[in-house]
Amino acid sequence: MASARPEETELLRRLYANASAAPAQFGALLEHLATLTRAEAAALRGGPAERWERAGPRGGADEPLDQPEVARWLDSLRAERVYDGEDLRAVGALLPDQRLRALRVRLGPEGDSAWLAILRRGEDFRAIDAVTLGALAPHLPQAMSTARRLTAERRAAARHQTIAARLGAGWIEVDPTGRVSDHDAAAARLLAGAGLRLERGQRLAGADAALDARLAEALRAPPRAVLLRATPPLGLVLTRDGAAITGYLQAPAAAPVAPARVQQMWGLTRAEARLALALTRGHSLSEAAAALGLTVETARSYSRAIFARTGWRGQPDLIRATLTSALWLGPPQDAP
Repeated sequence: MASARPEETELLRRLYANASAAPAQFGALLEHLATLTRAEAAALRGGPAERWERAGPRGGADEPLDQPEVARWLDSLRAERVYDGEDLRAVGALLPDQRLRALRVRLGPEGDSAWLAILRRGEDFRAIDAVTLGALAPHLPQAMSTARRLTAERRAAARHQTIAARLGAGWIEVDPTGRVSDHDAAAARLLAGAGLRLERGQRLAGADAALDARLAEALRAPPRAVLLRATPPLGLVLTRDGAAITGYLQAPAAAPVAPARVQQMWGLTRAEARLALALTRGHSLSEAAAALGLTVETARSYSRAIFARTGWRGQPDLIRATLTSALWLGPPQDAP
């Protein structure tokens, strides 16, 4: 079996490097492919974005790719073969001086495809250019599959981080001595607010000797819970996973809740929603009335309407239902 040319090896290296990048983008691959084949433009469709990604001028040499006739032709190609597109010239989809080489590959059993094309004006492509394009055929399916999978996993991870941040949650990983090996951004923010240092490779240390002692004791025998700060409350639960210890942090939900979201969730008026939020924060009825500029009688009337609509029996039910709902997961810019 013939070994790959050095330029093809570099092409494959860029293909897999681009597929695993965050976010997956294939610009480096396409630029190198255009250089190797002396193309004015190189383009790939079928990656995570499911659109043409280009190296070279849009609306220049690669303009034919956006034509419906070319799109139908690309879709009809047999997989893993390089085509020259000369039959497109007969239907006017290519100008006399436009040159095209295209490759289609199947990405999976569902019939999904990816397309790779090189284009130029003037002199036609060389035979070796088609060979260079075809050398990517066995590798594109794996690279595209990797790019799609990593893109989906990163989106899921970003959503999980967003949810955790809005709920005021974070995590750290430490060894039995309290030395930090990993953590998320939310944990750094939460611990800084409690006066704790959080640096990788450094020991998790309390703001005072008493907290330091409680942390050291908890690390000796997880699972243990430690109150890091009383007001506003910040708790840490330590659990053991083999040699590592994971700490989970929880503070009051970071994302404020807009009255509009409370209206939508429970079917309240805006005034009732504002009162419900004030009561959820632990205010008494008179305190909530003063904070909202209401008389106590008006606030009492709103509260009766809230309980009648929702079936809650009083403020404890209201607090329980609100704090365990999805209200806290909305974006903070929805806040009043």
